[in-house]
Amino acid sequence: MKSILLACLAGLAAIGSAHAADKSTALTACAPLSDAHKASTFGTQYVLIEDGDAHYRLRFRGGTCNALSLVTQIEIVGAQTQNQLCPDDTRVMTQRGNCNVSGVDLISAERYQSLRRRR
Repeated sequence: MKSILLACLAGLAAIGSAHAADKSTALTACAPLSDAHKASTFGTQYVLIEDGDAHYRLRFRGGTCNALSLVTQIEIVGAQTQNQLCPDDTRVMTQRGNCNVSGVDLISAERYQSLRRRR
């Protein structure tokens, strides 16, 4: 009985660790993006960015960015500087329009891959 209880507790701890790995951290300062960064959409809800070992999720005011529908190119402008992410002043620009970003989250590589698979 004691070993079953310990096994259950260990399983719950592992689940808690997995959920903790999914947590994101809000960006607090501007971060430049390299020319090699990759941006992809998650429907009209998010833009996901991979830049080397860093992974970001951009959220939008109003919850969506209709300018992301059926686009092939995305330009990121933060604090009026191309290829820069800023916590308060970032815009996503596409051939269909622009959207203001409400938040930039630094996410784990695992979370990034999970979101990319679900899009």
